[in-house]
Amino acid sequence: MQSQMISAHALIGQTQFMTQWVSPSPTWPTQTQNTMKRPSVLVFHDDAFMDTLIQTALQKPQDLDQHRVKTAGQKLFQPVHGDFALVAASLVCSGVTLPERQTHPEKGEQVAFVVRRLVSNTEYAWVKGQGWVVADLQKPNEQEDLQGLFPVVCGTGDQQRRIWAGLVPTSSRDTFVSQALRPAGSDLAAETQQYANTLEGAPKYPATQQFKEQLQQALLNFREKQPSPADLEASAFFFFDFLDWFSRYLPSALTLIDKGTVPADNDKLKPLYQLLVSLKTSGGPTFWDALKQVRVQHKAGNFDPTNHTNLNLRTNNTVSSEASGSALFAFFNAVPPKVDYAPLSLPDVPVRDSRLNSKDSFVVRMYYHRPYCRFRPHLLSEPSLPFTIAPYFDPDAPARPIHITMPSDVSIRGLRKYRRNVSIEMSSDLRKKIQQVTPKVMEGKLEQAVEFNLGLICSFSIPIITLVALILLLVFVVVLNIVFWWLPFFRLCFPIKR
Repeated sequence: MQSQMISAHALIGQTQFMTQWVSPSPTWPTQTQNTMKRPSVLVFHDDAFMDTLIQTALQKPQDLDQHRVKTAGQKLFQPVHGDFALVAASLVCSGVTLPERQTHPEKGEQVAFVVRRLVSNTEYAWVKGQGWVVADLQKPNEQEDLQGLFPVVCGTGDQQRRIWAGLVPTSSRDTFVSQALRPAGSDLAAETQQYANTLEGAPKYPATQQFKEQLQQALLNFREKQPSPADLEASAFFFFDFLDWFSRYLPSALTLIDKGTVPADNDKLKPLYQLLVSLKTSGGPTFWDALKQVRVQHKAGNFDPTNHTNLNLRTNNTVSSEASGSALFAFFNAVPPKVDYAPLSLPDVPVRDSRLNSKDSFVVRMYYHRPYCRFRPHLLSEPSLPFTIAPYFDPDAPARPIHITMPSDVSIRGLRKYRRNVSIEMSSDLRKKIQQVTPKVMEGKLEQAVEFNLGLICSFSIPIITLVALILLLVFVVVLNIVFWWLPFFRLCFPIKR
């Protein structure tokens, strides 16, 4: 065992005494100098993976190497497919025998791991509330999502050691893929300038241009679309979006609205106030009064557009505030570059393609935090071998066996034994719609719904639902067999003894 430790120490090539993450100790005999410094990804193919991991680590720790991912780019399947991926590593001190590093939670020490995304050799970190941002390779990013680790004992007697393992969140693939990559600060500045340069007669700030475009689109919708009851709701949301823009880019205007006072003549917001007071909705209130009216619910966070029916922007299929819109555009376009309104900048939104393609992959890094350590409180390991994550519907994914027992007694007496254990709640509006669906629908006629303002909770029996679904499925499969000829590949029936 000691010779194994010495050879492992030679592999990692360290002469200075320091704490570091290395591959899990049972896999050291099969490691190379390049892989020794990486945490290992272990894959198990059954739901009892925790029992398998613990028993194998205790009784035959060398067999853990059979579960290790040994090639870059390997596809990891999700738990729904029956596969479970774990990341494992040893936290050691670089002594002659690579002694195990003891952790002290009572001193605030923490062990965890992070999932990183690789795009064109750039590493991105998953940050809560922001998605993928350019990663810090020396420590976790602020608010980066830390995944938990648990200790696993390997071997017995004097050869017993401890490794750290954690479940790789492969089931979060869809969440990971849906989020965009946020560029670094220098890239963002370049893209902001490029965006501004491509706009014909662009204003001083892209955020102003974006808001101007939103106003223009909203007013165009009123002018080009036919009047409808939705106009009242759309008008209320028009002012709600106005307040949202103030809260992000012009908070001083929002403060003025909350106070409800007229700004002084030397106030930089006086021109904006005068403009909003001069513009009126078709319902009567000025834009200033409309903003104050909507602000009450905007601040509370429970906005209900039905409470603002007097803010309609449409009059006789035209927009009464079309000239108002032009005035707003001119005002925001004339914002001087050094006016001390508030930070007017490109919104903090994703600006790059968020779709994960076949070339994108993930890695994991182990993390050890010592808050009291003055010189190196954060310790990130080397990245694991890159891997990809299979989507939920992957044709290569292993299929879990599914066995559903259908009702054996299909008589009325037998079917009534099955409990109605699935409940579906319907609103009163949905109930009315369903009541209109009768056999007369085939003739293009709808029944009149019963007028009472109550919803329904309907209970169903799973075995009977499954029986009905099976019958309908077989009908469609047989009918469409004349097109696809798929019946020989669809089902396999064999007798069982009853």
